[in-house]
Amino acid sequence: MAFPESIWLRLNKAKVLLGLGRNEEALKFALDVTRAKVNDFWTWELLGDISADSDNEVSLSCYCKALLCSSDDKFTGKVRMKLAKSLIAIGDFAEAKQEVSRVVTFRNREKFKIPPDIEKIVAQPWYSEISKTDSNDNFYKVHVVEAETLLFSQLPWIDSSVGEVFSLPAKEDKPKRKLFIKTSSEPIEVVIPEKKFALSDVEIGEAIRVKGEVDSKQRFQVYLVTKRDRGERWDVFTERVGVVDHVNKQKKLIHFIVDRNVDGVIPFSEINEPLREGDSIAVKLSKYITKQGTRFRVLAAVKTKKEPGSSIRKTFNESVRINNGLGFTSTDIFIPPPLVSREDIKDDDIVSGVALLNYDRKHGNWGWKAISIDKINHN
Repeated sequence: MAFPESIWLRLNKAKVLLGLGRNEEALKFALDVTRAKVNDFWTWELLGDISADSDNEVSLSCYCKALLCSSDDKFTGKVRMKLAKSLIAIGDFAEAKQEVSRVVTFRNREKFKIPPDIEKIVAQPWYSEISKTDSNDNFYKVHVVEAETLLFSQLPWIDSSVGEVFSLPAKEDKPKRKLFIKTSSEPIEVVIPEKKFALSDVEIGEAIRVKGEVDSKQRFQVYLVTKRDRGERWDVFTERVGVVDHVNKQKKLIHFIVDRNVDGVIPFSEINEPLREGDSIAVKLSKYITKQGTRFRVLAAVKTKKEPGSSIRKTFNESVRINNGLGFTSTDIFIPPPLVSREDIKDDDIVSGVALLNYDRKHGNWGWKAISIDKINHN
């Protein structure tokens, strides 16, 4: 959501709509709130309240999820009693007694009055006849599926690919996993705890699908993951053709550009053969978000005979003006001094060559820079 405070507006609207009996409308807003506050028990309690009249199974599941989020008796008495009543309705009396007993024990310890609705349950014959469970924790875990399904029911499945497992220095005991989420352009690279989903038996690159969304901090949050029946390895990646615009032999790196918004760096060791300025390169990229903005990571890169777009590499045949050793064509293609000197370019020469799109960091603008000269007509 664009503004975090809108969460509370949506919460209040959900409560108002619930009070008016407009449960379906309330659900939409409550789902937004719960996804934003997924670890807060009260959001799940609200979903349980909204579902109570239409689906007791879903309502019960939501109350179970709430109690997995918090077991603090200071705050969970109401949701425990709601769960107890749902359990009584389906005949799970041992589990119901555990919830009621826990509330009664807490209220007696704190010297709080026992409400009439609890006294009424305790007075029922089954309550004295049945032994309560030792704990309902396992019951909660078994019955959260419906709640989680409800929470993500309005989100679409998104095709994705499984990435590698890695660990950060000094945190080897907390491995992480990369996932690549399909978008209309390059897939988004998302990092999750390896233990969050059961992916240990999934191969790198395998086709999966996820449910998730971008949060208020523009980070993609993954909620559900499942294998995809139809799909090939790395199929969320598409090949883009770019051009090498710089080669750093000292650092053994090449820099490439695909368009004004997409560029990156590749070590020599990850390229199938030597590359030089102006060469075409086919890349498969993912994007990730940093504090400095969007960055791109290279999955695969090979030299190619495919032509890059004319928006990043073009040929020219234009007259040139020379000023202090700098060359500029009639359409302001820049010819660097070493190229002017080596090719002996003079003022008013007609020059043919190849130019690449170039970003001038000093002046903060885009332009064109010649990288090679094919022919010169001296005037």
